[in-house]
Amino acid sequence: MKHVLITVALVAAVAMASAARADTAEVGEGFLSLQAGQSRFESNPLLMPRQSGLFVGTREEHFDRHDQAFGIAGGYRWPLAESIKLGVEGGYIDLGDATARYDRHPAFLIPNPGSTEKRREGVKAPFVGVNGRWIIGDAWSLTARGGIARYRATFDVDNRYSDASTHDSYKRSDMSYYYGIAFGYDVTEQLGIALSFDRFNPEFRGQTYAQPQKESVSVTVPGLRMEYRFQ
Repeated sequence: MKHVLITVALVAAVAMASAARADTAEVGEGFLSLQAGQSRFESNPLLMPRQSGLFVGTREEHFDRHDQAFGIAGGYRWPLAESIKLGVEGGYIDLGDATARYDRHPAFLIPNPGSTEKRREGVKAPFVGVNGRWIIGDAWSLTARGGIARYRATFDVDNRYSDASTHDSYKRSDMSYYYGIAFGYDVTEQLGIALSFDRFNPEFRGQTYAQPQKESVSVTVPGLRMEYRFQ
């Protein structure tokens, strides 16, 4: 994490220093962007644990690792060259929820009661990083970004038995990296739309069920981004 922080700080410093040396004909640009896409949670042991304990019967598993993600970001880019601008950004993203359900059905004549277990994991994060834009031709551009995010996750587990039910909830937070790329088209000089792909990598450390846990969630978000630029 220290290496990531140092890298972000150095790149931002280079961008500001380059702005001071840039040709006066080239100007910087502020920007405000909105993004929306489909979040795709990768497998992780808390959301999809292996079956444990003695159970004679069948276990049905139902997973939904896709949800909708929405984010907002703003920042400023300084000119490095005629077609390249580099700067800083900050924002917030809601990555949605991933869910899992496990239905256990005891074998015939086995007295063990059946049960249903539901697990839900949601992740949100404020973030700060660097943002670079390469202008290709008159209307096309390629944007890359990366930095650190303060990930916050809520993990809920509901168990329902024939005569009882339980609920457990855990909240965790940690800092880790994110990065993304977008290929865009300028509708006007100020407004652009882009196809984007971002990867967020929450890594949580803590205790769940009184056991130390380290969990890497990893969420990818293909989607669309709209950016408004101003000077």
